[in-house]
Amino acid sequence: MPNTLDKDERTIERIYKKYFEAKEDGWLTIIHTNYGNRASEKLCEEAKYWLIARWATPICRLTLQQLMDEYNSEANNHEDWKPVRSVNTIKTFLYRPEVRPIWEGMRHGELSAKERYTRQHRTLLPTMRDSIWYGDGTKLNFYYLDGNGKMATCNV
Repeated sequence: MPNTLDKDERTIERIYKKYFEAKEDGWLTIIHTNYGNRASEKLCEEAKYWLIARWATPICRLTLQQLMDEYNSEANNHEDWKPVRSVNTIKTFLYRPEVRPIWEGMRHGELSAKERYTRQHRTLLPTMRDSIWYGDGTKLNFYYLDGNGKMATCNV
């Protein structure tokens, strides 16, 4: 199974001992103390919304470098916005899995967003002939002779 544990045996042994010695904390002893820490995040909530809106607009499309330059000039007008030094800060925010679906449809078109984010129906092919049949909804008229010898029909 893929994991992010160290390859060093001593480190894993130390984590193992730490887990079993601190029984009251349980799993919290294994999780790193900086997990979920957002102290180093440079973008405030208002700046995030501004970046999404500016990146999603289909009228005047910008590159990431142009967006960073525009963001930094806008950050001078707001006191809680921090200027950004690298394009990767903006890129990693915009391409997060929870953020990308917000702007994908506006920037690349609704069809592109549907292809990327809607569930695709897949059918496994049968291993034997005639093992799976599909109906298309066409009515089948079944004609037969009833008990009196007259022709009757049954819609299936």
